[in-house]
Amino acid sequence: GITVKERGGEIKTHFCSNQFIIHADKEHLTNVIINLLDNANKYSPEKPWIRIGTQSTDNGIIISVEDRGVGINLENQQQIFKNLYRIPTGNLYNVKGFGIGLYYVKTIVEAHGGHINLKSEPNKGSRFDVYLPLVKKSSNDDEYYQTKNSPG
Repeated sequence: GITVKERGGEIKTHFCSNQFIIHADKEHLTNVIINLLDNANKYSPEKPWIRIGTQSTDNGIIISVEDRGVGINLENQQQIFKNLYRIPTGNLYNVKGFGIGLYYVKTIVEAHGGHINLKSEPNKGSRFDVYLPLVKKSSNDDEYYQTKNSPG
């Protein structure tokens, strides 16, 4: 597809998470991020402005992808994560796709024990927040650490 750069747009990063070790399938999680970035690009009719960021929570990490594109009305927001659902746009925007992208994103995120939230307003843009849990340290790790490092 046509990249953000080719369209004169920009991607800003805002990485604030101080914890970032998660247990994940690298390929699928990469596809999730690419999918969200691709949508942000596709649904920005003007020069795309996209922001990707991270933040820590008590027991996880949130990865957000935000755009200033066409946005999604409330009615469609409830549907977009369904398989094969495409927002009816008429011929307003020439956006190609099969309606499986966000369904795939949601499925993969939930398979990792996480969830995805959407905040969006028509003509203002969208923000997808992907929450993923951090790797839990088991008590065995502590025991191992104490045994291995105890004096004597």
